[in-house]
Amino acid sequence: MATLVARVLTGTILVVFGLNAFIPMLPFPPLGEAGQAFMGALLASGFLPIVKGLEILSGVLILIPRTSPLGVVLVAPLVVAILLFHVLLSPDTIALAAVLGLGWLSLVKSYFANYRSIFAAPATPPITTIDPSR
Repeated sequence: MATLVARVLTGTILVVFGLNAFIPMLPFPPLGEAGQAFMGALLASGFLPIVKGLEILSGVLILIPRTSPLGVVLVAPLVVAILLFHVLLSPDTIALAAVLGLGWLSLVKSYFANYRSIFAAPATPPITTIDPSR
């Protein structure tokens, strides 16, 4: 039940706030000077649509039970960036970012068995020999 709540909450936050960049539905919170400069640079460079597109894709993947583990891995760098943005540049608006981070951590814990092989010892490659007669 906790996984379902974390999945729906995290996925919905990602989809809604990702879509909000393309289809404004919610007002943007006031950002400090540094936060505005950072968001302006993302927008001017063309990175913001890519980031928001990945946010939407990850959110949809998290909402679908079969693809949730993939969505959790795909959104990991974005969650870290969102948390760092709010901690360093816009601490007044950290509440929702904290909810997103906690939901993401809960999903990592829930799906950790799916990621176990990533942390296993690497397989040894097969030894191949070159036949000099060829």
